[in-house]
Amino acid sequence: MLARAIDIARAASAAAGTEQPDSLTSEDGAAVLAHLNRAGEELVALRGPWGQGWPELTIDHEIDLNGAENYLLPAGVAQVIEGTVWWSGDYDALAGPLTPQEIAQVDRGQWWLSRTVWWIVNNGLETRIALWPRVSGTLTLSYVSQHWVAVSDGAEASQARVEADGNVPILLARLLELGLEWRLRQQLELDFVPTLGQAELERDRAFGQAVGRTRASIGPRRPLAGPGIGGLTIVEPQGSGGAPAPSTHGPTIYVGWSDGAQPTGEELRQWVPGQGLGDHRIPARTAAGHVGVALAVSAGTLSEITLGGTGQIGGFGRRANGSLHGLELQVWTTNNRLDPSVYGGGGSLLSVTL
Repeated sequence: MLARAIDIARAASAAAGTEQPDSLTSEDGAAVLAHLNRAGEELVALRGPWGQGWPELTIDHEIDLNGAENYLLPAGVAQVIEGTVWWSGDYDALAGPLTPQEIAQVDRGQWWLSRTVWWIVNNGLETRIALWPRVSGTLTLSYVSQHWVAVSDGAEASQARVEADGNVPILLARLLELGLEWRLRQQLELDFVPTLGQAELERDRAFGQAVGRTRASIGPRRPLAGPGIGGLTIVEPQGSGGAPAPSTHGPTIYVGWSDGAQPTGEELRQWVPGQGLGDHRIPARTAAGHVGVALAVSAGTLSEITLGGTGQIGGFGRRANGSLHGLELQVWTTNNRLDPSVYGGGGSLLSVTL
């Protein structure tokens, strides 16, 4: 049975030699409540070497992906634990989190990514996880929750602050008592340094033992070939060579402008591994003359591919099988030749459904 917030507050007040509050919501208990919440927030902010927190605050979460740009995470997410974002079933880890500079490179379509990447989007009101490319499947991740307080004993933690006497912190009551006691002693202008030292000693010891049994990583990531920016290794376009390995989560798709029915490696400027890709931006093309949009798919045994555009791109027809970067491909191009001055600005969207 976990201790109630009022019991923790009374124990810390007695140890500090100050009057015990009748209630944390009364005028006399307001300062004690504030100090107790600061003590709890300090414990919640602790992180291990991989960004992991207390086991009590570590939550496993599963997301069913449907090709959207990003997905809402549960309320109270403080931090997604690095190394725990993986595909359910085969535990193939995604690369990330991306830095702002890496996200900008992805948004501009300037890099070929050798596997699915992720980053966090937070607007101050909600937290989302964004993926590129847009894919389908089931994703599993672990995150550290800010919710360290339950409404009552036996309830699930759903609050980031103590708000009532009967609320129950799920973290160690002893650490909260010490954190509250030294703050009360400081407020009373008493000698608080020994208590602070004891609080920090017990806190660090308990957290070190706790994260030692916290699952923080499913294993080392597989190395990626090619030059990198920041912590993400990427593969730069190399014409007909130097292509990344095909994705294990769906066909590898190459998209670009082509002057012929059989596109070259240089013309296929972008590639995206995944399933349920949805809308995909066509790279800009400024060469004079009429050209077509080409798409090549490493489809395995897949026999039918449905391609649709915004209406301005037109329909696609399958031209021939081919090979590129060591992959056997199905090659498709637009049925009609297109003017790049109209469609080559980079804003046209191609909807790909596999």
